[in-house]
Amino acid sequence: YNMAESCPEESNGEDNSTLLDQYIDCAKKFIELVKDLGHIKGASKLQRMCKSELKYLQTLRNSPATEVCGNHFKSSNLGHFAGCVHAAYNAPGVVQILSPFSMEGRTENLVVDVVANQGHTWVKVIARKAQALHLIWAGTLTDCH
Repeated sequence: YNMAESCPEESNGEDNSTLLDQYIDCAKKFIELVKDLGHIKGASKLQRMCKSELKYLQTLRNSPATEVCGNHFKSSNLGHFAGCVHAAYNAPGVVQILSPFSMEGRTENLVVDVVANQGHTWVKVIARKAQALHLIWAGTLTDCH
């Protein structure tokens, strides 16, 4: 399955209403795709997160008082969900999705997006534009911004 065709790209010339419809369609598609992963531990959590995103997007669509703008799309989690679904479908031997791990010396758990290869491979999705990744690599942007 090609995730690149699923998630719309933000574009300056695109009508925000049309883009919102594409995001809603994308969220619906992810919910259906994750249903097929139901045998994997944690898939139901990813599905709930996708449903929550869909509900948020539909609220934007149905609220006449809210003018949809670029910040609504920038705050969307669909890019991250696309990466999780893609990894879950393509990594060999996936055993868990959105799996929390505790680490010595840390108060917060580390959530691994996809645990594959019977537990030997951890996949952490980073949903960023290529330009931001390049700036982080070049040292002109920190990973926290």
